[in-house]
Amino acid sequence: MVYVCRGNIIRSPMAEALLKQSLARRCPDEIAVRSAGLYARRGQRADPRARRAARLLGVDLEGHRARPVTRALIERADLIVPMDSLIEADLRGRYPRAAHKIALLHTGDGDSRRRPIEIADPYDGDEAEIRRCYELLRSCVGRQAEELSAGRPVETEKEARRAR
Repeated sequence: MVYVCRGNIIRSPMAEALLKQSLARRCPDEIAVRSAGLYARRGQRADPRARRAARLLGVDLEGHRARPVTRALIERADLIVPMDSLIEADLRGRYPRAAHKIALLHTGDGDSRRRPIEIADPYDGDEAEIRRCYELLRSCVGRQAEELSAGRPVETEKEARRAR
């Protein structure tokens, strides 16, 4: 699976690190997790504010290097998780054949309370805003990890609409 944001320096690397950390305790080596950015500059380090905020949550982003979204990455992914609806729309436009694999993160534990959620880009904000973003990511990615490790497939938006 692959998390996608704009620059791959704040949101998606944290989501990747959180999911890897959670899955390492539950089902190591079973799920390949990556992150990328639609407009990433290959090799760029995670934003310094993001590295500090992540460290406060026990996550190390020091070794992260940004990677751009590529057709090969999208084709290999079983699930593509955009951080917000703008990224989602861009992905669907660029990769229409992968639309069935694209799904925003969600809130709520039960099926009746599940709602797609957008993780707003905190790039123009301060470090406190990045920390709030990371707290939200930790909650959403934690639920996703529970579903993945329990063998429950993570619903795409299309599947969720069909079930309603």
